[in-house]
Amino acid sequence: MAFRTRIVKYPNESLRTPIPPLDVIDHSVVDVAWDISRKLPFANGYALAANQLGHHSPMFGYLDGKKTKFIVNPQITEYSSDMYLFDEGCLSIPNFYFPIERPRTVLVKGFDLDGNPIELEASDLLGRIMQHEIDHINGKLVVDLLDDEQREEFTRKWESFIKNLKTQTVKKRKKKK
Repeated sequence: MAFRTRIVKYPNESLRTPIPPLDVIDHSVVDVAWDISRKLPFANGYALAANQLGHHSPMFGYLDGKKTKFIVNPQITEYSSDMYLFDEGCLSIPNFYFPIERPRTVLVKGFDLDGNPIELEASDLLGRIMQHEIDHINGKLVVDLLDDEQREEFTRKWESFIKNLKTQTVKKRKKKK
Protein backbone atom coordinates (compact mmCIF):
# COMPACT_ATOMS: atom_id res chain seq x y z
CA MET A 1 0.00 0.00 0.00
CA ALA A 2 1.34 3.44 -0.91
CA PHE A 3 1.12 6.00 1.83
CA ARG A 4 0.51 9.70 1.33
CA THR A 5 3.04 12.08 2.72
CA ARG A 6 0.87 15.17 2.42
CA ILE A 7 -2.43 16.15 3.91
CA VAL A 8 -5.17 16.64 1.32
CA LYS A 9 -5.96 20.35 1.14
CA TYR A 10 -9.11 22.35 0.55
CA PRO A 11 -10.77 22.60 -1.99
CA ASN A 12 -9.97 19.00 -3.03
CA GLU A 13 -13.29 17.30 -3.76
CA SER A 14 -12.30 14.11 -1.95
CA LEU A 15 -12.84 16.05 1.29
CA ARG A 16 -16.49 16.53 0.26
CA THR A 17 -17.23 12.85 -0.31
CA PRO A 18 -19.15 11.17 2.54
CA ILE A 19 -17.65 7.81 3.44
CA PRO A 20 -20.06 4.95 4.17
CA PRO A 21 -19.50 2.67 7.20
CA LEU A 22 -17.36 -0.42 6.82
CA ASP A 23 -18.96 -3.85 7.14
CA VAL A 24 -15.66 -5.47 8.13
CA ILE A 25 -12.62 -4.09 9.88
CA ASP A 26 -9.65 -5.79 8.18
CA HIS A 27 -5.93 -5.30 7.59
CA SER A 28 -6.55 -2.36 5.23
CA VAL A 29 -7.98 -0.37 8.17
CA VAL A 30 -4.85 -1.12 10.19
CA ASP A 31 -2.74 0.09 7.24
CA VAL A 32 -4.68 3.38 7.20
CA ALA A 33 -4.25 3.69 10.97
CA TRP A 34 -0.51 3.22 10.54
CA ASP A 35 -0.46 6.01 7.95
CA ILE A 36 -2.39 8.33 10.28
CA SER A 37 -0.16 7.50 13.24
CA ARG A 38 2.97 8.32 11.22
CA LYS A 39 1.62 11.68 10.00
CA LEU A 40 -0.35 13.02 12.99
CA PRO A 41 2.50 13.71 15.44
CA PHE A 42 4.16 15.97 12.87
CA ALA A 43 1.02 17.62 11.50
CA ASN A 44 0.66 20.27 14.22
CA GLY A 45 -2.91 19.23 14.97
CA TYR A 46 -4.98 17.07 17.29
CA ALA A 47 -6.51 14.59 14.86
CA LEU A 48 -6.70 13.40 11.25
CA ALA A 49 -9.52 11.72 9.38
CA ALA A 50 -8.49 9.05 6.87
CA ASN A 51 -9.80 11.06 3.93
CA GLN A 52 -7.42 13.89 4.85
CA LEU A 53 -4.63 11.51 3.81
CA GLY A 54 -6.47 10.33 0.70
CA HIS A 55 -7.93 7.14 2.15
CA HIS A 56 -11.60 6.25 1.67
CA SER A 57 -12.09 4.79 5.15
CA PRO A 58 -14.61 5.98 7.78
CA MET A 59 -12.12 6.47 10.58
CA PHE A 60 -9.89 8.96 12.30
CA GLY A 61 -7.01 9.07 14.69
CA TYR A 62 -6.60 11.53 17.54
CA LEU A 63 -3.83 12.27 19.99
CA ASP A 64 -4.36 11.21 23.58
CA GLY A 65 -1.19 12.46 25.21
CA LYS A 66 1.59 10.99 23.05
CA LYS A 67 -0.52 8.03 21.90
CA THR A 68 -2.69 8.00 18.80
CA LYS A 69 -6.11 6.42 19.30
CA PHE A 70 -8.48 5.41 16.52
CA ILE A 71 -12.23 5.20 16.00
CA VAL A 72 -13.67 3.31 13.02
CA ASN A 73 -17.26 3.93 11.86
CA PRO A 74 -17.74 6.73 14.42
CA GLN A 75 -21.19 8.12 15.08
CA ILE A 76 -22.36 10.78 17.47
CA THR A 77 -25.38 9.38 19.29
CA GLU A 78 -25.99 12.23 21.74
CA TYR A 79 -25.26 15.96 21.85
CA SER A 80 -25.42 18.18 24.92
CA SER A 81 -27.59 21.28 24.75
CA ASP A 82 -24.71 23.30 26.24
CA MET A 83 -23.03 25.08 23.31
CA TYR A 84 -19.70 26.84 23.22
CA LEU A 85 -17.82 29.03 20.78
CA PHE A 86 -14.17 28.33 19.99
CA ASP A 87 -11.74 29.23 17.21
CA GLU A 88 -11.39 26.04 15.20
CA GLY A 89 -8.73 25.21 12.62
CA CYS A 90 -8.34 22.39 10.13
CA LEU A 91 -5.18 20.75 8.81
CA SER A 92 -6.77 20.68 5.35
CA ILE A 93 -7.27 24.46 5.46
CA PRO A 94 -3.91 25.61 6.85
CA ASN A 95 -3.42 28.96 8.55
CA PHE A 96 -7.14 29.68 9.00
CA TYR A 97 -9.19 29.62 12.19
CA PHE A 98 -12.94 30.08 12.46
CA PRO A 99 -15.25 30.91 15.38
CA ILE A 100 -17.43 27.81 15.49
CA GLU A 101 -20.19 27.04 17.98
CA ARG A 102 -20.61 23.35 18.79
CA PRO A 103 -22.16 21.28 21.56
CA ARG A 104 -19.82 21.06 24.54
CA THR A 105 -20.27 17.30 25.07
CA VAL A 106 -21.02 14.42 22.70
CA LEU A 107 -21.40 10.68 23.05
CA VAL A 108 -19.47 8.88 20.32
CA LYS A 109 -19.86 5.23 19.38
CA GLY A 110 -17.69 3.26 16.98
CA PHE A 111 -15.11 0.50 16.92
CA ASP A 112 -11.43 0.12 17.70
CA LEU A 113 -8.99 -1.42 15.23
CA ASP A 114 -9.80 -4.92 16.51
CA GLY A 115 -13.52 -4.45 15.86
CA ASN A 116 -14.42 -4.03 19.52
CA PRO A 117 -17.22 -1.52 20.27
CA ILE A 118 -16.18 1.83 21.72
CA GLU A 119 -18.38 4.32 23.53
CA LEU A 120 -16.81 7.61 24.55
CA GLU A 121 -18.24 10.69 26.21
CA ALA A 122 -16.14 13.60 25.00
CA SER A 123 -16.33 17.17 26.29
CA ASP A 124 -14.72 20.50 25.55
CA LEU A 125 -11.69 20.17 23.23
CA LEU A 126 -12.00 16.39 22.83
CA GLY A 127 -15.72 16.75 22.07
CA ARG A 128 -14.91 19.38 19.45
CA ILE A 129 -12.26 17.12 17.91
CA MET A 130 -14.75 14.24 17.67
CA GLN A 131 -17.34 16.45 15.97
CA HIS A 132 -14.77 17.93 13.57
CA GLU A 133 -13.37 14.56 12.48
CA ILE A 134 -16.80 12.96 12.10
CA ASP A 135 -17.75 15.96 9.95
CA HIS A 136 -14.78 15.06 7.70
CA ILE A 137 -16.03 11.49 7.36
CA ASN A 138 -19.44 12.88 6.40
CA GLY A 139 -17.92 15.16 3.74
CA LYS A 140 -18.43 18.34 5.74
CA LEU A 141 -15.73 20.96 6.32
CA VAL A 142 -15.43 23.62 9.00
CA VAL A 143 -16.09 26.32 6.35
CA ASP A 144 -19.54 24.77 5.84
CA LEU A 145 -20.42 25.86 9.37
CA LEU A 146 -19.78 29.54 8.64
CA ASP A 147 -22.55 32.03 7.99
CA ASP A 148 -22.71 33.75 4.59
CA GLU A 149 -20.70 36.79 5.66
CA GLN A 150 -17.97 34.68 7.26
CA ARG A 151 -17.82 32.42 4.20
CA GLU A 152 -17.43 35.41 1.88
CA GLU A 153 -14.61 36.76 4.05
CA PHE A 154 -12.92 33.36 4.09
CA THR A 155 -13.21 33.07 0.30
CA ARG A 156 -11.50 36.47 -0.17
CA LYS A 157 -8.72 35.56 2.27
CA TRP A 158 -8.30 32.08 0.76
CA GLU A 159 -7.96 33.48 -2.76
CA SER A 160 -5.34 35.95 -1.51
CA PHE A 161 -3.53 33.16 0.36
CA ILE A 162 -3.38 31.00 -2.80
CA LYS A 163 -2.25 33.94 -4.94
CA ASN A 164 0.59 34.70 -2.49
CA LEU A 165 1.53 31.02 -2.34
CA LYS A 166 1.77 30.86 -6.13
CA THR A 167 3.88 34.04 -6.19
CA GLN A 168 6.27 32.59 -3.59
CA THR A 169 6.54 29.34 -5.58
CA VAL A 170 7.42 31.22 -8.78
CA LYS A 171 10.08 33.27 -6.93
CA LYS A 172 11.65 30.10 -5.47
CA ARG A 173 11.77 28.48 -8.91
CA LYS A 174 13.46 31.55 -10.40
CA LYS A 175 16.10 31.52 -7.64
CA LYS A 176 16.93 27.86 -8.34
CA LYS A 177 17.65 28.59 -12.04
